[in-house]
Amino acid sequence: SQLRIGQTIAITVAAYPVEKFQGEVYFIDPRMDETTRTALLKAKIANTDQRLKPGMFGNLDLSLRVRENVIRQCKQFPVYG
Repeated sequence: SQLRIGQTIAITVAAYPVEKFQGEVYFIDPRMDETTRTALLKAKIANTDQRLKPGMFGNLDLSLRVRENVIRQCKQFPVYG
């Protein structure tokens, strides 16, 4: 996986839409939901000014390796029978 412990992330929240809050990944659940292709990730985010409140929802901005000019093979394919 390209995601790793210690990786830097940035989140935004609706209350502060133009501000990014920086954090660091400290947990990645090894199980992935095959339907949604999602996994649980936990990160520590500094909140010294207490602007982030319990129950707020955030959007994660996570950059993984980008590769251009590659041929991609889809792992899902139709089954005919």
